[in-house]
Amino acid sequence: MAAGARVCSMHGGKAPRAVAAAAQRQELIRAEQEVRREVADLPPAASWSLSDVYAELLKTATLAVRWRDALEARVAALGEIRFTNVIGSEQVRGEVALLERAIGRTAKVLELVAKLDVQGRLESLSARQVAMAARVIEEVLTAQGIDAADPAVRASVGAAFRRVGAEYS
Repeated sequence: MAAGARVCSMHGGKAPRAVAAAAQRQELIRAEQEVRREVADLPPAASWSLSDVYAELLKTATLAVRWRDALEARVAALGEIRFTNVIGSEQVRGEVALLERAIGRTAKVLELVAKLDVQGRLESLSARQVAMAARVIEEVLTAQGIDAADPAVRASVGAAFRRVGAEYS
């Protein structure tokens, strides 16, 4: 039996469709092994913060939309979405099938993002982090004998936040 084949050559394993399917299975196995090697050194998801998880979900949604859009452009560029194979039966182009799957998967990811209000949650986490940082700065200034309510001190702290914020955007 050929690598990736599910039937022996005596029972249809030499048929063009079986050979193509076996080659596709072998390519999927190779790609999966390659990806497994690449991700082996990544930190476990348990070490991620909640904001990391939300950011990854938004990243996945963006990737799903880009994939769907790329496939949509490919299908739009096709002369025809069907073809006749060597035995005379009509087939739908692979790009069309991929687009159909991409549309469904993109809809599911976007539905999850909307249902979880991911953007709102990220903004909420960010607002909470800013409030915490402001409180820490206020307490440090007070401990150093500096009046945190002084407009000049507030202006100086605000300018520092803007300067540092610009470095991270």
